[in-house]
Amino acid sequence: MRNGSFAVGEKIPEDVFVSSMYANYSRKALFSKDLKKHTEWIYLELDNFDANYTCASDGTKIIYLDAQLNPATDLPQFEGRGLMLADGSLLRGKINGQLTVADRQGNILVRDEKLTLLGNGVTARSVTRYPHDYTTVMYPVLDGLEDVWIEDQLNRFIREQAESYVSFDGTYAEEDHYFFPITDIQCSVNIIKNLLHIELSVDEYWIGAAHPGYDWSNEYISLIDGRRYAIDDLFKSPDEARQRLCEKVNDQIAELAEEFYDFYDKVVPEQIQRFHLEDDGLTIYFAQYEIAPYAAGMPMFHIPYSEIMDLIDAEGNFWKAFN
Repeated sequence: MRNGSFAVGEKIPEDVFVSSMYANYSRKALFSKDLKKHTEWIYLELDNFDANYTCASDGTKIIYLDAQLNPATDLPQFEGRGLMLADGSLLRGKINGQLTVADRQGNILVRDEKLTLLGNGVTARSVTRYPHDYTTVMYPVLDGLEDVWIEDQLNRFIREQAESYVSFDGTYAEEDHYFFPITDIQCSVNIIKNLLHIELSVDEYWIGAAHPGYDWSNEYISLIDGRRYAIDDLFKSPDEARQRLCEKVNDQIAELAEEFYDFYDKVVPEQIQRFHLEDDGLTIYFAQYEIAPYAAGMPMFHIPYSEIMDLIDAEGNFWKAFN
C-alpha cells in the first residue's frame, strides 16, 4: 500500500486448482510496514487514502489505518460496506452501494438513495443488500401508493423476486471453497398508467468458469388489485395467440439463422412465456441456451401490436391497465 503496509491474501493450498481471479475476491489481511503486526483476514475492500492511511472495509464498517495498523485519530469511521476516499477537503465514495459525500468529521452531507419519482406522489427508494461477500442485491422500495395493503404486498413481492436469484448461500463444501459465484442482482420499477413494471437483471460469474451468465425478467402487476399478469391475459384466445406468436418468432429465427447462427429448433407455443411491453408492440424473449447457443445471448423478437391486434383483448383488464 502507499503508506508502506502490505495487503496480503490468504494462503492457498498447493494441491488445489484456484483461478487467478480468486485473488480479487478473497478476504485480505493488512501487515504493518515493519511486518511485526497484522490483522486477521477480514477485509473485503482496500484502497490507498493518502501517503499516511489505508482505507479498509470488512463489510460492516469502513476504517482508516496507518502504516503500523493504528486507527486514524483525525478521520472518522463509517458503518457499512464500501470505501470513502479523499476528495479535496471532503470524503467521497460508496457506502452500501449509495454514493456518499461526508466531511472529515464523519458527517454525511449527501447520500444518493437512487430515489425514483414515479408520478402521483409515488416514489421508489433503492436498497442494497449483501447476502454474503460475493453477492449484491439492489431493489426498490415503493412509497406513496394510495392502497397501503397493495403497497406492502408489492414491496414484499419485489424483495422476494430479487432475492430468489441468490443461488449461493455463502457456505462452501470443503473441496469447492474456491468455486463460487460473483452475483449482481439489479431491480427497478416503473409505473405505466395502472400497471407496475418490475424489471430484474442478473449477472452471475462462477470463479474459473468459461464465461458469465445473464438473466432478465419482467413482471407486470395491477396497481388496482395487485394482480400479476401473464402473457395469456393479454389475449382473447391464449392458445390461438401463442400459435400466432410462435409463427412470427419462427419467421424471424429463419431470417437470423441464415445470417448469424443456428438455432436449436423451432419454438413451440409452450415456450412463449417471457415478454416485455414496448410502446408499439411485444418483445418475446428466451433464456440463454433455451433456443440458441451462448453466443446468441437472450434471443429477442419484436412483434408490433398492429400484427396481433385482432387477438388482443382490448376490453381486458391487462390491456386497459397500460392503454
